[in-house]
Amino acid sequence: TIRRQTRLEFWSAFREYLADRSTLIKSQKPRPQNYMVFSIGRSGFVLQGWVNTRDQWIGVNLSMTSSAAKTHLNQLQRHQQQIETAIGTPLEWYESDKFGIVRLIQTNIDPDNRDQWSAQHEWLRSKLELFYQVFRPYVQALGDVAEGRDELVVESEAG
Repeated sequence: TIRRQTRLEFWSAFREYLADRSTLIKSQKPRPQNYMVFSIGRSGFVLQGWVNTRDQWIGVNLSMTSSAAKTHLNQLQRHQQQIETAIGTPLEWYESDKFGIVRLIQTNIDPDNRDQWSAQHEWLRSKLELFYQVFRPYVQALGDVAEGRDELVVESEAG
């Protein structure tokens, strides 16, 4: 469909945008879907960039997909104030039967308007990098539920 082709072109252009810049995030091969996945360095966790043409927004997620997603989301929520302070804005925190999601969106955006793609790509890059920098230490420190550890001890990167 035209929508799928536009999504593929959007994410292909975003991948090229990232390739032209020094960035912490590494893109995967673009696909004709509403989101693109980025590694955060731990199995069961990914960063995602999103475009929603129907509701006209773009966004970034930290998605937890392992069987311990609920527990991991709860561990992160204990540090919600510090995380949101570091991000600079309140975030949306979601829990479902299978996923934990922390999301930031920008509304009143038209992902079908190619003239706005460079601004949308810059917003997505900056927020994905910010999520990577802020969440990565937390994600790395999350307790392994299988080991019975559910406390979160984050090592400060500042020393």
